[in-house]
Amino acid sequence: MDVYVETVLLNNLVVNACLLYATLSVLRLPARAWRIILADAIGAAFALALPWMRGWWGVLLKFACAAIMTAVTARYRAVKQFVAALGVLFGLTMLLGGVLYGVSEMTGIGQFRLMNSNLLPAILGGSALVLVILSRRCVSLVIRLRRDRRYACAVRLIAGERSVACKGYRDSGNKLYYRDMPVMILDENVAKRLYCPEQLHKIKRKVEVDTVAGSKSLLLVRIDAVVFDGQDPDTTLYDVTAAISDRPLRAYGALLHCDM
Repeated sequence: MDVYVETVLLNNLVVNACLLYATLSVLRLPARAWRIILADAIGAAFALALPWMRGWWGVLLKFACAAIMTAVTARYRAVKQFVAALGVLFGLTMLLGGVLYGVSEMTGIGQFRLMNSNLLPAILGGSALVLVILSRRCVSLVIRLRRDRRYACAVRLIAGERSVACKGYRDSGNKLYYRDMPVMILDENVAKRLYCPEQLHKIKRKVEVDTVAGSKSLLLVRIDAVVFDGQDPDTTLYDVTAAISDRPLRAYGALLHCDM
């Protein structure tokens, strides 16, 4: 049997990327492009060695490859989550194999060869991956637009003589308090525009925040006023406590407390 190296590489790169992305989607884990590319390359390298591995060695190589790819694809909070991801990857692999076999048998696509080699897995896997990515992007865009319409608002943050206008978000999930006072979450870049480096360096107050990844401490600052622009009349909150986020808030400059 002839083995075409370019076919093995292309099929594995496309199919592995599809399976890894689908695994992360099922478990709702963040998909990092560099992690998927690295795991994809590892899988392709293993696939090139597979034809020379016979019997149980080939089976062990496949399991080892799946475990390494799964470990590289994401950061897991616990071993249990890693095992779940490995199980999902195996399940999706068997499901895709069944789909490919069924399509080949029903349509006869598997009977001909493209570029002197069978590229059916790459064609179907690549098409499915593109479709899934586009669908997720479209759904995310629709959800974000609906949330913006309901919960987003224009705010001006005032601290001393400095004022920063940004987009705020009324976050029903923000129930953070400090000494019985509601705390809004401030984007780091917004905080740097409101306060000079010397002021931020002198901040000592912190608040403990519990997240799914564990507990962390965020610096606390005092906002003199939060003005909600565009309302009639403009609503203003005075003497507001804010925690500086340790990661970007993306489209928003401030996550407002649910009681604000």
